[in-house]
Amino acid sequence: MREQDEAFFNTQRVLPVDQALIERIKVRALASPRGQFRLCLHQSIQDAVQEMIIAQRQGVFYPPHCHDDTSVSVQVLQGRLTVIIFDDNGSVIERHDLQPHGQGGEFCLRLSKGCWHMNLPRSPMTVFYETLAGPFLRETANRFPAWAPASGDPQAVRDYLSSLGL
Repeated sequence: MREQDEAFFNTQRVLPVDQALIERIKVRALASPRGQFRLCLHQSIQDAVQEMIIAQRQGVFYPPHCHDDTSVSVQVLQGRLTVIIFDDNGSVIERHDLQPHGQGGEFCLRLSKGCWHMNLPRSPMTVFYETLAGPFLRETANRFPAWAPASGDPQAVRDYLSSLGL
C-alpha cells in the first residue's frame, strides 16, 4: 500500500482487510486534522468501481453534496452514521441512522445519482464502506450546494447543524 492525502491506496493484486488494518485506519483518522482517513480498495482513480473503507471521528463535517454522474452505496461496519437526504432547496426530506448489520436497524443505503446527502458520524469513531462508479474525477466528483456552508467555517457549520436539529 502507498499513503497519500489521508488515504492508503491499494497496490496489491489481492488485498485482505482484517481488523488490524481497520484499526490502522482508525488510528490515522484520530491523528488527522480533518478527522478522517480512508483505505482505497481500488488501485487507480481510473478504475470503473471505486471502493473505500472510511473512518471518521465524531464531529467531522463534510458538507451536503451530490454525485451527478454516479450512484453511491454506504454500509456501516462500526459505529453509527446518520445520512441526511435533502431536496434541491436544502430542506431535509429523509434521515437514515445506519449501524452495523445485525443490530436491528438500517445498515446499508444506496443513493441514486443526483441525490443531495450528508454523512454525519454519530459515534466517537465510525467506519463505513462506500462504493461508487469510477473513474474518480476530483473536479466533478462532488457538487456542493449554495444553501449549505463549507467545512472551513466552524461557526457557520455549528449554526447550520443547529438549524437541522443536530
